Amino acid sequence: MSETMLGPEELQPGMCLDENIVSGMHTILPKGKELTDSDIEYLKKKFPMISVKVHDSTEDDVADELSEEVSEELKESFNRVMETAGSFMKDGRAIDEAKMKEIQQAITEMLEYIQSHPVNMNLLEKSAGWHDYLRDKGMNVFYYTTLLGFELQDHFKQMHADDNSSRKTSLMSSLRPLSTAALFHDIGMVPIQHLFDKSDKPDDSEWSLIKAHPSVAAELLPEDMDKKVHAAIQQHHENFDGSGYPFGLSGEDIDIFSRVIRIADAFSSATMGTGYRKGKSMMHTLYEMINGEYSHCYDPGLLKLFSNIIQPLPVGAKLRLSTGQWGVVVKQNSANPFDPVILIAYDHNNYPIPKGQLEKPFILSQRSDIKVISFGKKPMPFMKDATANNPFKNSDALLENTCNQIFTD
Repeated sequence: MSETMLGPEELQPGMCLDENIVSGMHTILPKGKELTDSDIEYLKKKFPMISVKVHDSTEDDVADELSEEVSEELKESFNRVMETAGSFMKDGRAIDEAKMKEIQQAITEMLEYIQSHPVNMNLLEKSAGWHDYLRDKGMNVFYYTTLLGFELQDHFKQMHADDNSSRKTSLMSSLRPLSTAALFHDIGMVPIQHLFDKSDKPDDSEWSLIKAHPSVAAELLPEDMDKKVHAAIQQHHENFDGSGYPFGLSGEDIDIFSRVIRIADAFSSATMGTGYRKGKSMMHTLYEMINGEYSHCYDPGLLKLFSNIIQPLPVGAKLRLSTGQWGVVVKQNSANPFDPVILIAYDHNNYPIPKGQLEKPFILSQRSDIKVISFGKKPMPFMKDATANNPFKNSDALLENTCNQIFTD
């Protein structure tokens, strides 16, 4: 397979990417994607100086070896940390101070690795190979939490781009308590992990045990552990509207790091499923977190940032429409990731519409006569109303306050 490095002006529709195009922590266009006119115009506008490695789309697509390699490295690192803490977590014993220092050093190394090696989030959905639910879920929550932490860090940098004062602290050290709490948030579940193998829902007594796990987990940590870690673990099931447990806290009274882990934990639980509940796709899960009956559980500013990481309908996504035509996402909508700007680019037979006959791009919700049926070959029956219950409204001030509390003394 011949590979070529080309600039945006040299790209042609139908060429396939041989590497991810990454901006910050985001995968803008994934490796293996067949470029469209919209993709090329986007690259010309946003990344005019970029060099892109491509091959002809008639050749077989190659597997994303680099991303898989990074994913495996992350798994190995995570497993090393889990092995260090494994005997304590298995027996429900408190973790001693020396072991915790060792674990936190490994966490710092993982943070540095993740920041240097962005991974396409969809890769985690395909990952397998861990021997139990808690370890598998723990890795996902740790990774989602860490990426959301880095997204907060980037947002903070943008907020204070012109600020050269001492208010900026060591950003990596600010995130370490968050990632530590994410790693150990469910250790209180170890004594009752058999409940995840059940084929029926937990009964009332079992739910009582489950609801006690945040407090049990906090008790297993060293007493002199960073108070931020303790608070984050104890409160990671508090809901933004006050309906959570164990304290019934609401809004900004909930620990900042707990609000981050709450989102990562809910997303991971829903996508993985359990013995009595089938897992959902990443797209379906995110849609329900934003538009569903439990959207009130999450900090709206953090959920908005998280949706930017997941990017459920990225630029270039091809959508089957209720009209029988196909639309292409040409621009994200920061107010709602499921209500993007699209261009109807293919007719009922999936043939490109001539440029002279193309309509202007439009925000999906502005056309009540058009609904999304599928994303490529993936049906989207859950997406009934792209504009239902947008929890991102008025979230900017809340997000700014969150960033300042995390990254300033």
